[in-house]
Amino acid sequence: MAIGRNQSRRNRVFLDESLKSSLADLESLADAAVSSNPSTPEKKAYSIAGQRDGQMKTTDLIPIGAKPLAIVVMLCIAMIALINFLAIKSGSWESWLSPAALHSISYSGVGSLSNWFSSLLLLITGMASLQIYGMRRHRCDDYSGNYRIWLWMAALFVLASFNFVVDIRAVFGSLTNAAGYSGSRGITIVLIAKFVALSALVVRGIFEIRASRMAMIAVVLVWVAYSSAMATQIPVIHDTLVSNNEIVYGNSVLIGTFMTFISVMIYARFVYLHANGMIQMSPANQNEQPNRKTVSRKKSEVLDQPAVSRTLTGQSAEEILSSKSKKVKNSNSAELDRLGGNSEFPKSDAESAATEEILSLSSATELSKSERRRLKKLQNRENRAA
Repeated sequence: MAIGRNQSRRNRVFLDESLKSSLADLESLADAAVSSNPSTPEKKAYSIAGQRDGQMKTTDLIPIGAKPLAIVVMLCIAMIALINFLAIKSGSWESWLSPAALHSISYSGVGSLSNWFSSLLLLITGMASLQIYGMRRHRCDDYSGNYRIWLWMAALFVLASFNFVVDIRAVFGSLTNAAGYSGSRGITIVLIAKFVALSALVVRGIFEIRASRMAMIAVVLVWVAYSSAMATQIPVIHDTLVSNNEIVYGNSVLIGTFMTFISVMIYARFVYLHANGMIQMSPANQNEQPNRKTVSRKKSEVLDQPAVSRTLTGQSAEEILSSKSKKVKNSNSAELDRLGGNSEFPKSDAESAATEEILSLSSATELSKSERRRLKKLQNRENRAA
């Protein structure tokens, strides 16, 4: 026994020494690694806020609140006022500025400040249309895919922005002249085509954004402004306005472009709020009032159920209550006659409880099997008491 104990102790000591030696080797390797590599951590070039999660989203550019939207509107109005101020004052600056410089601050024309501003607004409107498309395509009740129209609208706005930089109207004018429609006839055909296209787009736009009243009003103003701009190009009206034609045409185009930008921004704000549950809208079928015939028919179906309106003996709950009240009244009058009318017959607690139980059960819309049994027992008890 002593030899076995000594052998086990010798093995344990040997294991302890081997473990200590291995730990010492590990510590020496760790010290060597620390000495070779300095402990200073590597510095990052950017913080966490510079990563993707910390950056703004495209929906953050939509003016959600009333104050940001008002600021955007006021900035656009101030820009339109600045363009008008420069165009009005350009007549007194002819001695100081060259014809090219005067053209750059005029009401309209390729290379002018007004065309640049209109092109910028339409380009932003096209980007906002893409954002509306990105949100609208996730709407659950859009089974017909009406959201795809915003892709076409984005392409149309970008093309219109390109038109303010490159004179596409001159290209169409040359094509109409080559086709044999020169002079006022060619201008009339182009204006009619523009008016039909504008009216179709406005009607389709109103149908799409009809849920937002502010956006609908802005779209109507777009139609009025662009129609006025096209009306100034009719030869009869153009000859009547003469000197004021450039002012009316330039401001009509500016206002039409501005209202186009505002209408899309308002609708983008509406879609964002609706998608995030900040605007509650009831479906169209819930807005309609229920039909009275349907309600009365459902009411009669509920009342005609045998578990509610009829007891198992075929006697209605109202008849049971009326017969019970008559019996109580007769018993009260008989007791009053017997006592000489000087006392009042008190109701029994069991009878009042049974009456209340029948009332509660008869007022229920649905009765279970156990409740019908209970109602039958109460009726039998009332019959025995009678």
